[in-house]
This record gives sequence, structure tokens and C-alpha cells, in this order.
Amino acid sequence: MAEFLAWLETVAMTTNSARMRGLAAELQDLRKAAGLTLRDVSERIGFSLAKISRLENGIRDVSVEDTATLLGVYSVKGAKRERLLDLARNLHQPHWPATGRGNLHPHLATLIAFEAMALRIIQAEMLLVPGLLQTVDYMRTVMMVHGASADRIKVLVDARLRRQDILVQARAPHYLAVIDEAAIRRPTGSAELMVAQLEHLCRMAELPNIDIHLLPFDRGHHVGLTGGFGILHFAKTAPVVHIDHENSAMFLHESEDVSLFQASIAGMLKAGLTSAESVKFLRRYQARYSRE
Repeated sequence: MAEFLAWLETVAMTTNSARMRGLAAELQDLRKAAGLTLRDVSERIGFSLAKISRLENGIRDVSVEDTATLLGVYSVKGAKRERLLDLARNLHQPHWPATGRGNLHPHLATLIAFEAMALRIIQAEMLLVPGLLQTVDYMRTVMMVHGASADRIKVLVDARLRRQDILVQARAPHYLAVIDEAAIRRPTGSAELMVAQLEHLCRMAELPNIDIHLLPFDRGHHVGLTGGFGILHFAKTAPVVHIDHENSAMFLHESEDVSLFQASIAGMLKAGLTSAESVKFLRRYQARYSRE
């Protein structure tokens, strides 16, 4: 966590694109995975310590040439090398397919980094309980339905549990979840599993930094029905929108895009239940599943 907070301090000094932050973070990971210090890299390629630090913290653009040089030092080859070089070529494109870190899917690794830096996280979900609010049994069931192997499920569950820790830490971000009734009406797993999941939602809603708002069917059509998304707000840098798909994701940082999704959230909150009403709504569904 300290590493991410340090990163936030440096990122706050610039208005560089979200894409640059992702590439910078990955270059830092690759250096550490290679067992090299900043000084080691400096001595090998002649870059100053200050330059390498700025590149790793997203304070300056990472050129294709610098990226290629660093990847050579870190012995990165093949498809991974080409992906990172392509990212460097397109640093300032407004729509950003996420980069990868470690053994996690690229978009998930980048999302974890942004969540750790965020002061406020907004998530709108139409069909599933938001990941940061899922129980272990719920998330495992969803992953099994999508065909993940047992080993892959373990990796993903561990990663999600680490993500969830940010909601209960000392300096937890404010978390706002907007959930359509479909996410709780359609059972995921057994009735017993749903009872436990709904209990967890109600308990999380008691935390001072968490607000949960339900959108019942009887409120009619709303702007969120086109799909789920998240908005992450930071201390001094511009917000980033996260759109997740089956096997890919997109991060948007252009102000016009962010404003559009912020307006969608405002519309859903206007149409939905209050926090208190939402907890009562969840309790009614919990009682319903308890009778099954």
C-alpha cells in the first residue's frame, strides 16, 4: 500500500494520461522482477537515476526507444514486448486497453492499482453484485459458470479479496454502489448462498464509507441498463472510468467521457432507492430466499 501511496504523490504532480500510469507501473514491476535497482539500470544503459524514476512514476512520457531499451535490460521478449511497445506508441490515445502486471489479467492488475490510489470509487452493476461486495462463495460460483479452472479461480479469488481489503482499511475510500434489482433477483448459486450474499451487502452498507443504492424493476428503464461501469476519483488527478467486459476492459480518462458516465450515475441515483430503503429492499429479498 505504501508503494501505491508513493506513486500517487508523484502522479499527482502531472496531468498525464491514465495510459502512461499503467505503462509506468508495469515498467517498475518488470525492473523489480528482474532483481534490479534503479542504480543497476542506470549503470547498464546510461540513464540518470532521476530519469528512470520519472519514467516509472509516470511523470514524463515513456518514448518507444526508452521502452525498448528498458525491456532489453529486463529481458522481456515476444508478445509481451510487442504489447508494451505498442502501448508506448499510443500513450495519448483517449481509449486505453489496460496493461498487465504479474500473473493477473492486464485490466485486473491495472484496476487494482487504481483502486488502491482512489479516494472515491463508484460502481454501477446491472446483472451481478459488484466485485468489491461479493462473498467468496458468490465470486467462486460466478467464476465457475464462466469456465475458469480451479487454479485460476484461486488466483482470482485471492486478488479480489485483496481488493476488498481497501474498503475496511484505516484510510478507506468512499464506495458508492448502484445495483439493479436483476443482480439480486436472479439467483447466483443456491438460495443459501444468496442469503449469505445479501447479509453481507447489508452489513457492508452499515460502514460509514459505503453507500449502496438499489434500482428496483418498478422504477422502469434507466440509463444504466446499457451496462455496468466504474468511476475512480483520485486526490489531484482526473477521474478514470473503468468499463469491464468478458475478457477485456477499457479505461477512459477524457473529460467528455467521464462527464457522460458521471451523468449516468446521477440519473440512476435519482431513479433509485436511498441507502436506507435499499437495505430494507435487500432484507426482503433475503427473507424470500430464506423461505426457498
